[in-house]
Order: sequence, then C-alpha cells, then structure tokens
Amino acid sequence: MVNRTAIAVVFLAILAALATPAWAKKTDVVVMDNGNRLVGEIKKLQYGLLELSMTDIKGRVKIEWNHVVRVVSNKQLDIENRHGDRFFGSLIESDADNVLRVQTVFGQFDVDRVDVVIIEPIKPTFTERLVGDISTGLSYTKSTEILQFNFGGSVRHRSEKALTEASLNTIITARSDGNKTNTDLPISYQRYFAKKWFYRGDLGGSRNDELGIDFRGSVSAGGGRRLIHSNSAIVRASLLISGNREFTSDGERSTNFELVLDTNLMAFRYDTPKLEFSLDADGFLNLTVKGRYRVNLDGRLSLELIEDLFWDISQVYYRFDSDPSATASSGTDWGVISGVRYKFD
Repeated sequence: MVNRTAIAVVFLAILAALATPAWAKKTDVVVMDNGNRLVGEIKKLQYGLLELSMTDIKGRVKIEWNHVVRVVSNKQLDIENRHGDRFFGSLIESDADNVLRVQTVFGQFDVDRVDVVIIEPIKPTFTERLVGDISTGLSYTKSTEILQFNFGGSVRHRSEKALTEASLNTIITARSDGNKTNTDLPISYQRYFAKKWFYRGDLGGSRNDELGIDFRGSVSAGGGRRLIHSNSAIVRASLLISGNREFTSDGERSTNFELVLDTNLMAFRYDTPKLEFSLDADGFLNLTVKGRYRVNLDGRLSLELIEDLFWDISQVYYRFDSDPSATASSGTDWGVISGVRYKFD
C-alpha cells in the first residue's frame, strides 16, 4: 500500500511548484511622463536610474528617474529620500503624479518623487542582500621593464538599519630590482540614524613595500554624515579615532593612535555613455608621534561598456607619510592604473 504521507508530500510539492510562477509574476507598474505604462519587477533605484525586469525583454530596462511620474508595487521595499528618511513598505496608488505613497505598518506616507534617491526590494536572506564588484588590470612598459598587475573587489550588505562593506585592493609591481606590493583590506560597519547621520566602526589591514610597511592593522570608531545624497552625487564625511599596530621592513614595531578625517565623493552621469567618478580622501593625524601625519587618496573614473561591465579609464592612488620607516624608498607612493570592473547584485 502506498504511504499516504508520501502522497500528501508529493501533492503539496506540486501545488507549490504551480504556485511559484504566480507569486513571482512581474506586477510592479511604472508610469512615465510621456504616458507609457511599464509592467515588470523593480530591481532597484540608484544613481538616478530605476532598473526594471520585464518578461518580454532580456536583461534589465534602465529608466531615468526624472521621467517617472508614478510607481505602484505590492512588494516590500526600502525607500530612502535625500533628507535621510527611510520608509519600509509597499507603494500604492497616489492621488497625484510625482508623489509616491508608501504603505507601512505605521500607516501611509507621501514622499515626493524628486526627493527619492534609493529604492531596493527587501530581500529575505543574507546572500540575496549582497552586492559588489570585481576589477582587474595589467600593464607593462618595455623601456622601464616594469610589469604592474592590480586586482580588487568589494562586497556590500545593506539591511534596514546598517551597511557593511568589505573590499580588497592589491597592486603588484614587478621591477628589475624586485617586486613591490601595495595592499589594502578595509572592512566598515555603519549604523544609520536619523537625518543622514551614522555611527561607524572599521577594521583594516594594509601593506606598502614602497613606504616600508610590512603590515599595518587598525581598529577605528567614530561617526559621520552624508552631506549630499542626490540622484547625481553622494558626499559623506566621517571623523574617527583609530588605533593601529605597525610592523616595518626594518623589524620595528609600534603602536599608534590617530585622528582620522575620511571623506568620500561619488558623482555619476547616466546619459549614454554612463560615467562614474569616485574620490576617497583620508587624512591621519598621529596622536602618539608628534608631527607625524599621513594622507591616502584614491580616485577612479569609469565608463560603462555594456550592462554592469565598466572600463576603469583612470584609477589613481596616492600615499604619503611624513615620517616613513627608515627602510622606505620614500615617503610617497603613487600610481595610475587602468582595467575592467564587473558589478554584481
């Protein structure tokens, strides 16, 4: 006799399989200023582009946000405006164009469409919330016999109240007098508060042969604010207290405390061709060694070649230490590299 429990399990599995397509239907509605009505699945709004997945179109349709007048979605969304206010809920039909009506557990809220800078579906699992990028590049100059290879990657996890970021950037320079390595591995946790303020805690590890640093490990804590967050630019600044442990190439070990000012700028143009520009500028004032300070600069200009694949036209880094190790080649290290970068989400 066939086991009735087994039959019931199979029957429920069939029902679940049949129900899945209905649950996964693309039912979000986007109305444009020219009257066009698009039906699909909202993937995200970021950098002034609303990405929509549609059944009959391969890939994602990218819509300029300033051409959108209405959005309706029954999915749970994370919506943020330029003032730093965040809303969690679905989007229901509003009474007027250019107004998003958010249905939350606390009631309904109307948000001006022009103020909205981020829309992200609230994904249920940890792995589904991960986004990031991978980059690489290679260059060789025959006259100087210098071969340079760079590899980088980053991953980001955004939850309702926090953002966690980790990245790796390494540059290996092969020369006739030996190889030089420049590696940075920062990890940052940011806890959001009202009006664009956030608490921040960082861990980091780095190596720079040019500056005579075999390894520098650091722990930092502080706070910051997003000064500008629009659909064309993001500017944020943080002030932190940092403690680090340095191991130099001459065998010296030291512990330092530093006051850190960290500033970040991102600007983007979503007209074809899509361009992205970023600049990270960090200043470190040593509180342990009088008169010592450090400066880190990282800049990048990128051009989107095809969807999610970018050519980093110019990636610049600069490192300065006013009191480098005795075995350092100099107190300054800098370079300009180029490569390709792929974004995933």
